[in-house]
Amino acid sequence: MHRRDFLRHIVNPLVAEYAGGKKLRAIEDIKKLIAEGELRYGFSAYGGSLDGLKKYIESKDFDLVIDLLKNNNALDLLLRILEEAKKTYSGHPGLVSAIDKRIEEIRRGISQVDRGRAVRDAVEQSLSGIPGLSVTSQGDRVIVDIRGIGKASIKINDKYTLSLSIQLERSFDNYEEAVEALKSLVSALEKIAKRGK
Repeated sequence: MHRRDFLRHIVNPLVAEYAGGKKLRAIEDIKKLIAEGELRYGFSAYGGSLDGLKKYIESKDFDLVIDLLKNNNALDLLLRILEEAKKTYSGHPGLVSAIDKRIEEIRRGISQVDRGRAVRDAVEQSLSGIPGLSVTSQGDRVIVDIRGIGKASIKINDKYTLSLSIQLERSFDNYEEAVEALKSLVSALEKIAKRGK
């Protein structure tokens, strides 16, 4: 009898359960990345080895899986996959050790993801009354797209770094209105600059 296959018997069922029947691009991408890893590292239950799976989990290729799921706020899925693999392959100490290291890395990173989710939720709530904005998360950044004006982002690390990129062109009937608008903009930017370091 074959051992349980990582991709077919662990990843695919957990991914299907997580997706709940929805077609999600990130879900298809994770299966594709792991299938490519299976070919490269040779860890299929049908002729491959668990040493190959250990090398894959320790590799930069597996970092791509982590990044993909992190960017889609789905690290909980990856933890479930790794926990199941750890139970399934408990008789292979080297593989279990590699899985434990990844689980620890991911758990440390989840606090960062949770902070990102909290920042995104706070930004969405505080800006909800302003039309023409969209708020998204990309990795360790929360990005606000201000349609027709530019973008603002908050980078989450030890501190919260606000960046602004403004491209604004407006025409006024007289120079007094243009100067007043410029004064308001400069005043708002100065207030922001004084609040942070």
